[in-house]
Amino acid sequence: MTETSGNGVATLDAQETKKQRKKQAKREAKAMLKLERSREDVEKAEQKVAKAQARLEAARTRLRNTEAKVEQMEQASQIEVQTPQQESEVTAAPANLDGQEEHHQPEVSSSNAGESSSDSGTSTPDTRSN
Repeated sequence: MTETSGNGVATLDAQETKKQRKKQAKREAKAMLKLERSREDVEKAEQKVAKAQARLEAARTRLRNTEAKVEQMEQASQIEVQTPQQESEVTAAPANLDGQEEHHQPEVSSSNAGESSSDSGTSTPDTRSN
């Protein structure tokens, strides 16, 4: 079935070339499919990245809001703590009718005053032995 004439060699070469072209077309088709799958994978990955970025930004926003709430709560608690202290300072030191604070001087008891005056003149020697 193969021709042995001069045309036979050309026919084999044509068939061989046709087979090679067919193989090449299959390889190109596989490469194109692989390329298309790769592009789809990249697109899916980009969509995942976009979603992740959106989640990240939402988480950062929640964090900032929570930090702001905590800061407001801390400031409010500091104000509440300072206000009762200031009120207690005002009630602890009542003012005269003139608007001046009263100053109380400690009273000296009569027993201490008498002892200090009597002891100042005489002193007792130390009788303890070393």
